[in-house]
Amino acid sequence: MHEEPSLQLTPPDGLHSLVLARIADGGWPSNKMAQAALTLESALYEALEARGHRAEEGEIFISGESFSFTIEEPLRRTQVRVRRGEPGYRRGEETWQSRLVPSGRLTLIVSRLTGPPPTRRWTYRPDRPLERQVDRLVRRFEGLPQEIAEERVRREQWDKEWERKCRRMAARYRWDLEAEERPARLRSMTENWHEARRIHDFLDALEAHLASAPSGALSKWLDWARDYVEELDPFSVGNMADLEDHAAILAKPKRGKPDPDEQELRDLGFLDDYL
Repeated sequence: MHEEPSLQLTPPDGLHSLVLARIADGGWPSNKMAQAALTLESALYEALEARGHRAEEGEIFISGESFSFTIEEPLRRTQVRVRRGEPGYRRGEETWQSRLVPSGRLTLIVSRLTGPPPTRRWTYRPDRPLERQVDRLVRRFEGLPQEIAEERVRREQWDKEWERKCRRMAARYRWDLEAEERPARLRSMTENWHEARRIHDFLDALEAHLASAPSGALSKWLDWARDYVEELDPFSVGNMADLEDHAAILAKPKRGKPDPDEQELRDLGFLDDYL
């Protein structure tokens, strides 16, 4: 049976320099679980460095990956009898309350410093106290970079599949948008064509009326007017290219059935970047 850590009045010999630096500021704790946590932390530093890894206070670096770790004593919920003078006490009645109390067990938590998990937890068990598992724990730490690499591959595959899915949904969305605006586009092009012809005729008449080369200011105004009507004219190079794109989208059949969440993604704007 594992013996609970005993209270030590002074730090044990051989503590790692990172732990010694910390207690130099705050002193050696008087709580036996805090003492056990520091002793375990020191043993982890020693074991990590012995296997060629780098450690800083609360941080470890293994195979290019960085992790933070903490050692804490979690709380546990228990039923406690309410004593005289405590809130909830009733004379002549035996009253119990559920309270959180120190568990008397240490938990080691390791997390990545940057990026998504993994986060791993190891908790004291009477038959397997953490301080007797230091070498095993370090070997588990050494397996974390491989887990991260595998998770990164899975994430990249998921991202690629998500992008393919979004592009499929966006293609259907774009088809719907183009089909919906087709009548309005036709009416707008017809109106712009008539308007562009009227402006072209006016500008030709204006230049004929001037007879001679216009002044500098008027010449600049005419240049602006010609550019404006070029943008308005549906037969201009840019507008014809836009019409070609519009027609090409609608010339292709609408592909596949909608995904169940497609409409929601449309409404939330998640497909806008793929249009």
